[in-house]
Amino acid sequence: MGSERKLARGFQTVWQEVLPLLTPSFVASFNGSHELPLVGRTGKPLRAVPTGDGLRFPDVVAETAFVAAKRAHQQGSNATRVLRSKEVRRELTDTALRSTKYSPGSIELSTEEWSEVRLLANRYAAFLRIHSHDPVQFSPRINGWGVLPTGEADLAVGDTLFEVKTVNRNIAGKDLRQLLIYLALTTTDTDHRWEYGGFLNPRRSLWYKFSVDSVVRQISGGYSPREVFRELLSYFDERDITLDTRF
Repeated sequence: MGSERKLARGFQTVWQEVLPLLTPSFVASFNGSHELPLVGRTGKPLRAVPTGDGLRFPDVVAETAFVAAKRAHQQGSNATRVLRSKEVRRELTDTALRSTKYSPGSIELSTEEWSEVRLLANRYAAFLRIHSHDPVQFSPRINGWGVLPTGEADLAVGDTLFEVKTVNRNIAGKDLRQLLIYLALTTTDTDHRWEYGGFLNPRRSLWYKFSVDSVVRQISGGYSPREVFRELLSYFDERDITLDTRF
């Protein structure tokens, strides 16, 4: 989904009205109190995956790692096995390219980039091991509403909706707003109402989980998620919003 990213980054007046306490101070506190390490099979924290000097297409690498992890999970396998086949690598790259600004078949990843894809995809495996008893759904469907079309979030695990951020930075306010948009949209679907939200950063080998009720009340000034999400959905329903505005 692209429209929700634009809404999360722009329209500051609306966000200040709905979530007035989503401040830089809160975001810093959120990172400090919710950050958790991914761990290996030995129980030790995994190291971050550094961005290689020869990485030409970081967005394609990140998206390919996501679809490789998705394929490995669906097959009950691991990314190393899935990526052995050249044909499968080509198929996964083309799938990833459809979610980027590039067209399928336009990019061939280098050996170094494929190595980074494997490392990132294996971080997903470490994350899923932590939640081995929970049902997992890659790319859960998210209903549209008003100006927002039907689309997909990143990852649902048990009662938590996770957004994936393959970046070399902390979680930002725009990331929280984007995830809250997804959570608001799921209130229109009786099958998907998550009690928790979270983030997975395979590059930094970190993940985050928070109570939707607790965080929404903190940043809204005490209002419930139902009240906040109703207000957000009312805003999204205004079809005269221009979503191609540059922010």
